[in-house]
Amino acid sequence: MTRITITGDHQTLLTHAALWGTAMILTEDLGPSRVRAGWLDEDGSAALLNPQAVIEADGVSEIEIGRITQGLALRVSASEHWASQVAWRDAKEHTVSLLTPRTGLPKFKDLSGEAPGWWQQLEDRRASIMAELTPLEQEMARGLGERSWWLSEPSGLRPDLGASPWEMKTRNRGEEFLKNRFLPLAAEVATWDPEKIIAGLTGESRDDAVGGNKAESRTATGFAPPGPCDNALAWCALWGMAMQPPLHRTQPSNPHGRGLVRPRPSSFAGRVTGAQSANGKERLLTVMPGQLISPMRWARLQRSAPLVRFPARKDVDPAVAETAQARLAEEGAAAVVLFEVSRSDNPSAPERRAETGVVEIL
Repeated sequence: MTRITITGDHQTLLTHAALWGTAMILTEDLGPSRVRAGWLDEDGSAALLNPQAVIEADGVSEIEIGRITQGLALRVSASEHWASQVAWRDAKEHTVSLLTPRTGLPKFKDLSGEAPGWWQQLEDRRASIMAELTPLEQEMARGLGERSWWLSEPSGLRPDLGASPWEMKTRNRGEEFLKNRFLPLAAEVATWDPEKIIAGLTGESRDDAVGGNKAESRTATGFAPPGPCDNALAWCALWGMAMQPPLHRTQPSNPHGRGLVRPRPSSFAGRVTGAQSANGKERLLTVMPGQLISPMRWARLQRSAPLVRFPARKDVDPAVAETAQARLAEEGAAAVVLFEVSRSDNPSAPERRAETGVVEIL
């Protein structure tokens, strides 16, 4: 049994994302019975006084763990599917990745005229590419969300509301997540040897080649404050989004008048919207289990309704919150970490970032 400790602390979202992203990567290669992950104190107990992010993998060495991580980067960087581009026909004629969920508006502002056929063609191409991805890659694509072409407002479509709130790449100068963050990290980590990957994951070294090792680097992609972030650590953290799938909503008719109700973002695992919070702040949530568990078991906790009900109802309906808290504890959760999401005042391309986490012991 090989154990590695992911660098970082439990009040930084990057550490949680890298822990479970790495565990998912290993599970795809080794199988669910050979990988366990979670938080343990330095003495190996589950008291969570000074928790460390730990992964155990059966039957492989540290070097093989690094090699598996590198192998995924090689596969993605060489893939025609992730790099597949489509002309997103807006005023600036931006070209974006077909699987990316968060882009500007298309040329068509509504679903009239030739727009429906164009959307259908886009969806058909996306579905065709999705079918050729590996199971883990499919989970990643689903976790990122998709363009919500079915939502509209009087001013036009709202395709961004189907995108994952966990994906926080700032969308300025025509940039988007896959082309400008995911694929560059894949290409970089694909060139690293396994020893360097393990050193980056465990904090023995730090190389932010994609971010130029600059103090203002955004390689952590909202999971941590600006600053250099090891590229292997960031690469694995992005795969944590594969465990946060959406529940897309249709847009119902307005019961009090004509047209449709105002569109709402799709529901995503581990997210409390500003509208659900007493202070109006969006929060991302992660479960800390009381022992090492499989990534699949963690995903069930992370996707559960009690995880959202516990903090969302705490101030307005304590009984519901207490029931949710008890249910989480029964299922093996030791704590929940709440990360408020800050948002810059740039109206066209706001930067979102998870702040220092607040730990709620269950």
